Amino acid sequence: MRGRMDSPPLGAARPATEWVPSDYLWDEYQLVVDPEAVPGAQIIEVGMYNAAIPGFRRLPLLHGEGNVVDDRVVLDTGIRVEAQ
Repeated sequence: MRGRMDSPPLGAARPATEWVPSDYLWDEYQLVVDPEAVPGAQIIEVGMYNAAIPGFRRLPLLHGEGNVVDDRVVLDTGIRVEAQ
């Protein structure tokens, strides 16, 4: 891991307990990359967790039929780290 951002969705304005399946929420984050990161292409992973559960284990990502497929989403768009 070379950078991270941790925040309640939408700055806690819309708690996940209020979400319904048809909701579409837009949330922006600024990622600060570790200055020690190796230059080159990097991927971005997104995961969520319930802060009330000890250990902060990520929540499962479910397929449309309800099967667990992972605990993260890897974004199609990555970033490129360049040497300073």
